[in-house]
Amino acid sequence: MAGLIGICCKTTGLGGGARPDAIDLPGVDDGGEVRTLRAPKKAYIPSDGNPYRVPLFQFQSLAKIEYVLMPEIALQVVLKSEQTNNSTLPILAGPVDLVRSTEYVGRTTVSFIAPQEKFALGWGTDANMRVQRTQSQKREKNHLTQWNTITNTVSIFLSNIGDEDRKITMTERVSVSELEKVKIEVVQDETSDRIQPDLNGFCNWNLHLPPYSQAKVILVYKIAAAPDVEGL
Repeated sequence: MAGLIGICCKTTGLGGGARPDAIDLPGVDDGGEVRTLRAPKKAYIPSDGNPYRVPLFQFQSLAKIEYVLMPEIALQVVLKSEQTNNSTLPILAGPVDLVRSTEYVGRTTVSFIAPQEKFALGWGTDANMRVQRTQSQKREKNHLTQWNTITNTVSIFLSNIGDEDRKITMTERVSVSELEKVKIEVVQDETSDRIQPDLNGFCNWNLHLPPYSQAKVILVYKIAAAPDVEGL
């Protein structure tokens, strides 16, 4: 779904896509030009040692809004928005106050965001979602090849205790091997929706939880290593 978000803020972004009018801003050391951000009107700043904010510019952007979950990092469902810096000026790195409608909901930070560049913001956790993650391992050794195999089973339990539907994008990570002596594969027959990881090892599920419902997702993957590989 899409929403309209107004942002006024004083980590690098997600890129500008294929827009032909995107502005490339190289660094000063790379031959780029110096940019001056000028306030639209004079500001009175008391000399009391406290920080004060001076408005520089504002813009509006259509935003892609979704609920995301990364159980390996945090057992919380987070509301995420992805929008574009539609201003002709860059957003400088620093803190961002988050306001939904007229209510202050928290604070986050951004890095330098160039004009026409996409960037993401986290808008806090969903209090109606409960998440539990468990992980188990099983170690085996092939007596013929002497290869060691570790079978990892990750189970994620979700509960929607609210009265609204939730569509959640969930991501789990599988290690990626760069060695011929270490092979890693997801066991499709035992993994929910027969998901396979992408090139970076990320497994993504699109989950739909009706009100007062529960869901369970299982990820099973094996790590096989030659007998002379240590540290697994």
